[in-house]
Amino acid sequence: MDFTVSERPTSRQTTTGKNKSQERSYVILGVPEAGDDAIDLHAAALAALLATLSSSIVVESETLVRTKHNVEDVNVWDVDASGEPGGTMIWDGSATYERFDYTPPAVGESSYSFDTTGGSQHVTQGLAHMPDSFHRICAPPATPLSSFVASAFFTSAKR
Repeated sequence: MDFTVSERPTSRQTTTGKNKSQERSYVILGVPEAGDDAIDLHAAALAALLATLSSSIVVESETLVRTKHNVEDVNVWDVDASGEPGGTMIWDGSATYERFDYTPPAVGESSYSFDTTGGSQHVTQGLAHMPDSFHRICAPPATPLSSFVASAFFTSAKR
């Protein structure tokens, strides 16, 4: 399928200031071939838009990078020569370019960032719900170890 991607004449809406950005709008035209389904057509229209877009643009001597892109199906079909629907299919495309502020750390500097939020969870299990094999493995000895050591010490000291 062949596509034609054209930028709309009034598409360049620029936001100035600290968070400078620019949004551009496009019209994508394509003639479906026999056997094309809507998902393949949408993906192909998106690929055609991405092939047209640049990864960055310069606005007022400042470089903006593409952060978002989108294709929406307009669901409008032209009619073919016989008057039947199925000629050219139309999609709306858009791309947003924004400032990209990143300064890598200098040599020898480190920067760490992590999030420790999220809380904790306490899980309990009653002994009545544990299998018998667990009780045999984890049960304390019949005579506590400290009592055993103490009795052995005093028994040997009396001799």
